[in-house]
Amino acid sequence: MKEEILSKILSQYKVKRDFAQKEAEERLRDLRKTYPKLLELDDKIYYLNLKISKLAIVGDDGSLDALKAELESLKKEKERFLADENISRDILKPRYSCSLCEDTGYVERENRWVKCNCLISRLIEETYKKSNIMDQIERDNFSNFNLSLFDSDILEGHDISSKENIQFILKRTTEFIDSFKDKDVKNLLFYGNPGLGKTYMCTSAAKALMDKGHTVLYHSSSELFQVLSDYTFSRDERTKSSSKEIYGLIMGADLLIIDDLGSELTNSFVINQLFNIINIRSMGNKKLIISTNLSPSEIKETYGDRIFSRLVMLFDFFEFYGSDIRWKL
Repeated sequence: MKEEILSKILSQYKVKRDFAQKEAEERLRDLRKTYPKLLELDDKIYYLNLKISKLAIVGDDGSLDALKAELESLKKEKERFLADENISRDILKPRYSCSLCEDTGYVERENRWVKCNCLISRLIEETYKKSNIMDQIERDNFSNFNLSLFDSDILEGHDISSKENIQFILKRTTEFIDSFKDKDVKNLLFYGNPGLGKTYMCTSAAKALMDKGHTVLYHSSSELFQVLSDYTFSRDERTKSSSKEIYGLIMGADLLIIDDLGSELTNSFVINQLFNIINIRSMGNKKLIISTNLSPSEIKETYGDRIFSRLVMLFDFFEFYGSDIRWKL
């Protein structure tokens, strides 16, 4: 999926580069109309270069040095002409959006070609758009995470407070992000009552990974299975086409976040699709984060032993508990 996004961006870069070069050619044509002397000098320089190139191929007849000297003299004459007419050389150059890579997306560093900062920024911007949580990550991310919202009291049935628990989950989520490419790192499943920070943790992880250039797709459970239903059953071509692109992201994004699992109308189609998502993404080493209000026993009862056993094998489970933090915001 990242390759598709990169290919799309590079196609846009080519359009920008071609436009900048065409603009430069048009400016040069206008200058030559205004200053015929410039056209005359450019023509002489062009034909001298051709002669020099031809001699380099067929062999020097003794005039190569003289031609090179004449070429240098013409170039200096052109420089003097531009200076006398107060014409900046920059006006003859293409005006690229990025002067570092000249709208190619790549720069040479230490004898190898690497992504330019402008391309990295565009990749991150595009993954944000694809993620489905553009607005949410602006407010719900690790930089805004407020531990003071969580209680320090130890609730009955728990060994640590909700604040200590969220600190532990935060630590494990950060480790998940730092070791994201490691195939042995398990997926994350957050469970607990509403209003305890599960969605916040999901979006925070999403932003952190997108800032590193990973592709992330976020969907509530009901949205996700509606897209899969449209992809499977819809006869409307526009709906089918739109859902096909999202289906590709569902299976191919580096991280898929399924929020509020259990809120959808659960049936055999949903159960089969959930199993396929877990299996296909697992085989491709694509990570998942799932949040749900269901307890582990309710997950097993709702989705069956087959899915539950896959979740236990492939996910680390983290319980969110305490008082509803939404009232404290």
